[in-house]
Amino acid sequence: MGVSLNEAKTGTVRVQREREGLKPTDPSLPVGDIRWGFLKLDSSTGRFIIDQEMVDKHIDDLRTQLEDKKTSVFSWIQAWNTYAGTFFKSNFGKPANCFGREHVDMMLSAMNRIQTRIFSDSNVVDFLKKTLEKRFGISDIPDGYLYFPTGLGGLELQNPFIGILQVRDAVFEQPASTIDEFIEAEVDAYRCAKIDFDKGMIDHDDTNDPDFVPNDPDTFMSFEEFARFREEFECDYEGNLAGVFLELLEQPGPELLDVNPNDVTTLSTSQSFENMDAGYMRWVAQLYGPDMTDRFGGLNIVDAGLLPIGMP
Repeated sequence: MGVSLNEAKTGTVRVQREREGLKPTDPSLPVGDIRWGFLKLDSSTGRFIIDQEMVDKHIDDLRTQLEDKKTSVFSWIQAWNTYAGTFFKSNFGKPANCFGREHVDMMLSAMNRIQTRIFSDSNVVDFLKKTLEKRFGISDIPDGYLYFPTGLGGLELQNPFIGILQVRDAVFEQPASTIDEFIEAEVDAYRCAKIDFDKGMIDHDDTNDPDFVPNDPDTFMSFEEFARFREEFECDYEGNLAGVFLELLEQPGPELLDVNPNDVTTLSTSQSFENMDAGYMRWVAQLYGPDMTDRFGGLNIVDAGLLPIGMP
C-alpha cells in the first residue's frame, strides 16, 4: 500500500490479564512497546503506566542542569521550572476520565520520586532556603517568597504538585464503573422491553415501518441481538454508549478554591502570573497567602518601584 512505519515509534502489545499462557503476538506485527511520552501500555492491565526507568534517565539530566546553574538562584529556579513544572508533567499525559484517578496518583508519585532522587531526604523548598541562607545569611524564609511571582517580589518557583492536585478529585475514580453502569442500564432496558413484549404492549406506530412483521413474532429477541447495534444507535435509556464514550474522553478542568478575592486580584495583576491559570493562583494564595500577609501586611513583598528592571 506504499505505507511505511517508523519502527522506533511503532509497537505491539497483547493485553491479557492472565500472565500464564501469554500468547505471542503475530510475527507480522511490529516489535516494541506502545508509548507516548513517559507512558507505556502495560499488557497485564491494559492501562498506560509511567515508565520509571525512562523518568530516572531524565532525572539524571535534570540533576546535571541544576548543577550547571548553581551559581545563580534565578537560573537554577528557571531550570527547575522548565523540567519539573513543564517537561515532566507534560510527558506524563493529561489527566482524563479514561485514565482515572490512578493515573493522577502515578503522576504525583512520580513528581515525589523526582524530588527524592534530586534532594535525597529533603525537597526543593528546603534546598533553596538553605542555599539562600548560606549565600545571603537570611534565615526563616517563608515558603510564599519562593512561590510568589517576581512581580510581587518572590522567586517564582513553580509547584508541580498544584496543577495535578487541582484535577485529582475531578477525574473518574474508576473509569470502568462507567461502562458497568451502561451495561446495567442496557440489561435493565432489555428486561423491561421483554416484559412489555410478553404482555403484548407493542407500539407499532413507534417504528419506521409500522407494517413490519418479524420472522418469529412470538419470540422476543435475545439480549445479544438487542445489544448488537449499541455502537450504531443512540439509546434512550440512561448511560447510552455514545455518552459514555464522550464522558471518558473528557479532561476535567481544575477545581477552584474559594479564597479572598483581593488576593486573587493582586496575583492576577502581576504580569509574572499572566500566563498562569486562575486555579493555580488561587492555590498559591490559599497555601501561602496567610503567612505572607502576616509577615508583609499583604501579598506584595516589595513595592513595584523597588524591583529591578526586567522583573515586572
